[in-house]
Parts: sequence; structure tokens; C-alpha cells
Amino acid sequence: MNLQSIKTKAPGVLASVALAVLAIFVGQFLHSLGSIMLALIFGMIAGNTFLQANHWKPGLKFSEKNILEISIVLLGFGFEVSNLEKLNVSLVLIILVSMLVLFIAAMLLGKALGLSSKLSLLLGAGSAICGSAAIAATAPLIDADEAEVGLSIGIVNLLGVIGLALLPVIYMFLHFSDIQIAVLLGGTLQSVGHVVASAFAVNDVVGELAMVVKMSRVVFLVPMLLVLFFLRNNKNKGGKTRFPLFIFLFVGAVYLAQLESVSEELSNALSRTGNYLMAVAMAAIGVGIHLRTLVKISGKGIVLGSALFVLQILMFLGYVIFALG
Repeated sequence: MNLQSIKTKAPGVLASVALAVLAIFVGQFLHSLGSIMLALIFGMIAGNTFLQANHWKPGLKFSEKNILEISIVLLGFGFEVSNLEKLNVSLVLIILVSMLVLFIAAMLLGKALGLSSKLSLLLGAGSAICGSAAIAATAPLIDADEAEVGLSIGIVNLLGVIGLALLPVIYMFLHFSDIQIAVLLGGTLQSVGHVVASAFAVNDVVGELAMVVKMSRVVFLVPMLLVLFFLRNNKNKGGKTRFPLFIFLFVGAVYLAQLESVSEELSNALSRTGNYLMAVAMAAIGVGIHLRTLVKISGKGIVLGSALFVLQILMFLGYVIFALG
């Protein structure tokens, strides 16, 4: 990156950092939302008011792509494979089944609604695995355009914000146990930020258990991307789709975090840095979510996203009632 490129990207990157710092500060007082969600919200507010000039865009694009990828890699240092030992076979199966059902439903419902297969896949990935991160990782593999990426991120995060606010209240009203609430929140909310914000708002036990469930879903991001990569290349004979390097780096970070040679303090520091950078990326993504455009063109997308969210909730409700009741 030369000096001119740095000068071009600096305004947008600094704007993203400023919004993230504000979100991190406010998040200390609004634990139910958290810094990542607040960064997205502040970004949306800024993007629909004063951050609309073209000179912001290069840095915002850099933040929402490159900084997001770096943050995902660093978050790998916070993932403890030993947590998966806490999952029983039935929970792993419902996670796998729900992912498969959501992808099939996304393609079928998307086609019925007249949506592109790319937008349907992005909404399926964002709903089934880990929200914006899954969408961002999937987009280059299917050559999705900016409008499809922005729209899918906007829909998934909108539904996630609604879910993180309402679902814990509904589940507590229904008198579910801590483990039932944790499975429901960890199994259905779209992003790690959604799960953190909602589950820890209930209590620490629910928060920790929900994160185990959520991170088990995140594990399947890599297999899902591998499947998409090979399907894409088989469909386009001689295609030149490149597998995103940051996915391999994420796996490497997870592996390194399990080694005794890497201290827990270092792993935690790198993971926290990943969280801070995720807030920066989310702020930039939020700037790109234009409410007027969403209102005009996202009706069918919102219908699909909502249908997937409801379907996912119903599947996990059935599981916790019959398997954990």
C-alpha cells in the first residue's frame, strides 16, 4: 500500500475507528446492545446523515472488507476447541440439520420470491452461521455484487437487532431454563455480537453456554465455504475463483490458541483486538446500509430473511422442548 493509497483510505478508516470508539465507550453503559451492535447502529446513522461524500468510501470499503477479515482471524484466538466437548450429539445434529434446512429453504423461497440465487445464498449463510462475517466470507466465492452484500447484511443485522431485544424477554416469559434459553439464543441469533448482547443480558451462565453453541455454528463456516468453493469451480469449468486466505488464517489462529506455547494472556489479547476491529468493520458496514434503498428494494429480501429466522427459531424451539424439556 503506497502513500497515496493510504491518504485516500485514511478518512474512511478514521471515521470507522471514531464510530467504533464511540460504540465501545457507550457499550460500557448499554451492555444489552454491546459495542459491535452499537457500532453498526452508529454507522447506519452516520451513513444516512453526514458520511455520504465520496472521499469517505475508499476507507470504508477497506474497513468493511480488510479490517473485517483481520478481525475474524484474530477472533480465532479466542475460540477454545474444548468447548465443543460440552455439546452432546443431539445438539450437534440439530445445528447441522438446521443449517442444511436453512440453505435449502433460502434457495427455494428465494426462487419463489424472484430473488437472485446469490442474494438467497448470502441470506442463508448469514442466518445459518454467523451473520455479517459469513456473508462477507461467502460473497467473493459467489461473485456477489455490493448491492447484494449490503442488502443481505442490512437484513440479517436488522433481524438480529430485533431478535436480541425480543427473544430473551420472550424466552424468560415462557419460563425456559438457562440451558434452554442459551441453546435458543446461541442456535438462532445471527452473529456473535447478537448472541453476546442478548445472552449475557439474561445472566452470565446463559451467556457462556450460548457462546459455546454459537461458536459451534461458527466452526461450520469453513466447511460451508469449502463446499461453496468447489461447487462454484465445478459449475464454472476453468473458473478462477480464489479461496479467501483469511479463512485458512482463521483456522491457523484457532489451532495456535490450543497450543501450550501460546499463553492464555496473549490469546485473550489478540481476541480482544479482534473484537475491537470487528466494531470498526461493523461501523463501516453500517455506513453502507442506506435506509431509503432498503425500504425501496428489500421487501422480498426482508420476507425471505424473516422466514428463515422464524424457521430457525421453530426448529430450535422444537429441540429444546422435546430434547431439553
